[in-house]
Amino acid sequence: MKKTLSFKITLVVSSAMIIAMGVGMGTSLAANNSVSVEYAETRLALAADVSSHELNHSFIIVEHVVDEIRLLADNRITSTADLANHGESIGGAIDVLKSIYVLTAEKTQFVNGYFLVLNPEYTGTTVADEYGDGFFYVKNKQGNFYDFHVTNILKFDEAHQQNEVNWWYATKQKSAAIWIEPYYNAITDNNLITYATPFFSNSNELLGVVGVNIDYDELVESIGVVEGFSSGNAFLLSENNELLYHPQYLDIDENGHYDGKNTMWDDVVGESKLSKSGKTYHYTYNGQTRVASIRTLHNNWKYGVSVNRGELYAPLVISTLIPVVSYVAITLILIVILIILLRRLFKPLHQLNSAVKRVGDGDLNVEAPNLKGNDEIVDLSSSFKNMIFALRSERSAMNALAFQDGLTGVQNKAAQEEKIEQINHQIREGVAKFAVVMCDVNDLKVINDTFGHIRGDQAIRGACLALCKCFPNSQIYRIGGDEFVAILEKEDYDNRNSLIKDISGKNNTDESGRFHFSVGMATYQPGIDANYQSVFKRADEQMYIMKKKGKENGHK
Repeated sequence: MKKTLSFKITLVVSSAMIIAMGVGMGTSLAANNSVSVEYAETRLALAADVSSHELNHSFIIVEHVVDEIRLLADNRITSTADLANHGESIGGAIDVLKSIYVLTAEKTQFVNGYFLVLNPEYTGTTVADEYGDGFFYVKNKQGNFYDFHVTNILKFDEAHQQNEVNWWYATKQKSAAIWIEPYYNAITDNNLITYATPFFSNSNELLGVVGVNIDYDELVESIGVVEGFSSGNAFLLSENNELLYHPQYLDIDENGHYDGKNTMWDDVVGESKLSKSGKTYHYTYNGQTRVASIRTLHNNWKYGVSVNRGELYAPLVISTLIPVVSYVAITLILIVILIILLRRLFKPLHQLNSAVKRVGDGDLNVEAPNLKGNDEIVDLSSSFKNMIFALRSERSAMNALAFQDGLTGVQNKAAQEEKIEQINHQIREGVAKFAVVMCDVNDLKVINDTFGHIRGDQAIRGACLALCKCFPNSQIYRIGGDEFVAILEKEDYDNRNSLIKDISGKNNTDESGRFHFSVGMATYQPGIDANYQSVFKRADEQMYIMKKKGKENGHK
């Protein structure tokens, strides 16, 4: 009887333990598999995000610089006649374009050179001439840019064009800006990527091409390393999925020259399958299953990172073996321990997952968990922090462009609106202390009608510079074509009466950029002014009084 009872107790307990172990293992493995797969693919996606943001940032800056140069060239070089005697008529314009390149392109990552090449059909250049017209600056091995000779396009006809001038015929044919895929330039002895755009006369004749060269070797050296994965590699694809860079398919000859074989991505990976999450691609390469995460760049090229599937999901395998061995060895006690361990393991993952979702919703003020140690979760947290830093930097750069006046470089009307909100908040808090100076540049219409809008722009820039010098401790805003606002604070506020006298008498009589101010100032009065707009209104009214007096003296 005892034996039977003992057997039954043993059977019941053993059965209960086996059932509990089976249910626990099944539940734990299912949850662990789902979270670990999400973690692994998110980690790979973050690696792709960080490097693709770096590339996008450089590409966007390059496009912005070249497009700005093209706009200036359109305004300053307007006809084929300008090219025929360019030594006299456009020398100054070319110097201006050079200076802008120096301030922008030379300070941009990966830039190897920048150029403006004038159309030889209108400059008088012949096939016999050794060089063309324009300018071409190239970075030497010491990192300094120097004046290189301009290629004579006529030496390379369109039917037999070489890599050295493919940008000329590509932009000429498309009549628009274009990204030139990697090529070897024998003239400068560099592997390059080029962004170029043509500019035209008022009669739509091609006057020339401006562009920026990116050092292909420097770029792939920067993106070629995938941190955190021993089997990881990066790759770069064209818009048509041609391999522009892949460590196993380098289109580089024995001399280090890019030969442009244009291997297709599909020819390398064969059939690829999108994961259930839609975040990664799975494919077989050299007998290994690999996983890739791909991002489309600003210029429609694609950047991707690839890693061996075994390494990517190694945390999944490890976390699967641990609960299996633990359940078999210690049963119910190990279940409790495992639950505690899983909670500790999943907590930072859930925190990271929550943070990623907030970033997806546009919130860049999120902070990753502050983890210590040397494991994959810490690596993921570190990668996430790097991504947030890159996104914040990019958004700051975009905000700076959104709030900056393109002509003068001072803050624009949108930036003023933000400042007004801050001041109105200070007024409500009872801590506001400021004055508003409203400035109008007189005679701008006369300058534009008499000398042209370029002279008018010079007058506006000169007037803005005078305002900045007069109010060095205050923010200047351009709120209209010829209207500026200065919000005086700190030292400028304390010295406002003397400063307003200085700027009221400020003028420039040089016809190339002459200006004369009409100025009005109003000081915030607590208890009287309910908001910023009240102070601004008084300053504006005062300015119009001064403008009326100016008209009586001959200003418009």
